[in-house]
Amino acid sequence: MPAYQRVFHADGSCDELQIGTMTYHEVHHHWHLDGVMTYELLDAKLEPVKPNSKVAFCLADVAKADPTLPGFPTAPAYNGCDPNARTTYVNMGTSVGWEDIYDKMLFGQNFDVTDLMNRPQAQYFIRQTVDAAGIVFEQNDANNTTGVWVTLGIGVPYSTGGPRPGV
Repeated sequence: MPAYQRVFHADGSCDELQIGTMTYHEVHHHWHLDGVMTYELLDAKLEPVKPNSKVAFCLADVAKADPTLPGFPTAPAYNGCDPNARTTYVNMGTSVGWEDIYDKMLFGQNFDVTDLMNRPQAQYFIRQTVDAAGIVFEQNDANNTTGVWVTLGIGVPYSTGGPRPGV
C-alpha cells in the first residue's frame, strides 16, 4: 500500500506527502515502511562485507529519547503496527522526542558472520543508515548514519567469556 508522511506546521495544519510503500511482513505479523533503514557490515577499509536484508520497519513510540524537545507528547501517539494483513490503512510513526527500538534478537536484525568467525581476528564496522533512499522529509538529514566497530574472528569472546560461535 502507498505510504504517506504527515508534516505538521506551527499553525496546526499538515501536509501529506507520499514517501513510498508499506508491505505486510509475514514473519513479524505487521506492516513495515519499506526502504527506511539499511544495515551494512563493512571491513576495516569500509568496504562492504555483508548486507542485511532487513530494510523495512514498523515505526512506533517505544521509548522516550528526549522529552525536553518542543512538541513532545507526554503519552505515546504511535503504539504499534497493525497486525491485520488485509487492512487498507495503517497509522504508524515516531513522535517528537520518542524513539523506536528493535531488539537485536528479532528475526532479520542480524548478519550471518559464521564464516568470519573462522578467520583471524579483524575489525569490522556495522553501519546503520536511516532513510538512505531519502524518502522521509526531515529538517536535517545530515545525522542519518551511525555505526560501531566490532572485532570478529577466531577466539573473540562473547559476554560469558567463551568462544563466540558466530550468528
